[in-house]
Amino acid sequence: TQPQGGLQAGDFVLFHAAAGGVGLIACQWARALGLRLIATAGSEDKLRRAKALGADETVNYTHPDWPKEVRRLTGGKGADKVVDHTGALYFEGVIKATANGGRIAIAGASSGYEGTLPFAHVFYRQLSILGSTMASKSRLFPILRFVEEGKLKPVVGQVLPLEAAAEGHRLL
Repeated sequence: TQPQGGLQAGDFVLFHAAAGGVGLIACQWARALGLRLIATAGSEDKLRRAKALGADETVNYTHPDWPKEVRRLTGGKGADKVVDHTGALYFEGVIKATANGGRIAIAGASSGYEGTLPFAHVFYRQLSILGSTMASKSRLFPILRFVEEGKLKPVVGQVLPLEAAAEGHRLL
């Protein structure tokens, strides 16, 4: 299957905060598409999890120089494509970790909605920034094929007895 959305096999893709549910599936998805995935997370345990599910490289985003590490891992150029759902707190680093001509998809703002945007990086380096929430239903079918082929597997965080389902609101 050929990557979609301007992705090409061999692209460096950075998934920022990759240890959540969406990020862990993204690790497997990137592997299935032949992309070179760099996953960021805030702890060694989360980085190990992302690596086990397909990330080629991992970077701890709590380190102040994490964008420089992304650039080092990409031979100095930065990530071709970036998916970020953290928002304000790390956005300046996301910009700095992106390659010239790179694309950033913002899919959320868990750390805040208003951040600093270093405009010079955007226009001198010709970055594209786009917002994204959900794709159309037609984009789901290629993903389901990966599930059917065993290339995407659900990540189970916890198994509970059926009786606990009725009390689920107390578990969160």
